[in-house]
Amino acid sequence: MARYQRSWSDIPPELAGLVLLRLPAHSDRIRFAAVCRHWCASARQHQLPPPLPWFILPGGTFFTLPHSESFQIPNGAEFHSSCGEWLVFACDDICYLVDTFSEATLKLPDLDMYDPIEEPDEVINGHSIRYICLDLNATMSIYKVIMCSELLVAAIVDVGDLRTLAVCRPGGDLWFVSAL
Repeated sequence: MARYQRSWSDIPPELAGLVLLRLPAHSDRIRFAAVCRHWCASARQHQLPPPLPWFILPGGTFFTLPHSESFQIPNGAEFHSSCGEWLVFACDDICYLVDTFSEATLKLPDLDMYDPIEEPDEVINGHSIRYICLDLNATMSIYKVIMCSELLVAAIVDVGDLRTLAVCRPGGDLWFVSAL
């Protein structure tokens, strides 16, 4: 008589969900979802608690528990901020995003490559008035980055004395900066 062998994908979604809820590390959750499409579907159905944080150690190393996973900052790069699983690094006026789990890297436009966004004119007493506070010769620096999607990055930037909003496409050549 042939013996029936069950596949791991046959685990009931409720049981798979209980296993998933006990995985504290983001990397474990990604690996769980990669086992098979049934587990991936189960992972999407459950509201998960936040994963354990990464710690920044002296010397440019990021570290997380429980598996002692680490990530070393690339040589010469300076950690700037984070957005979800993406870390923002700057090196010689070049900014890029690095996913600590997959180590995927997305280059952002150089900080000296920006143009003002065409803002609508304000009409006062029938006269069109345009406010432009952006100094096109000033150096731009990033204060905070938000990864809106794979195709759009928004940032709060400082351009001279002005703190404003800038957007770009990862891999693009130009930042578009609000002139107000």
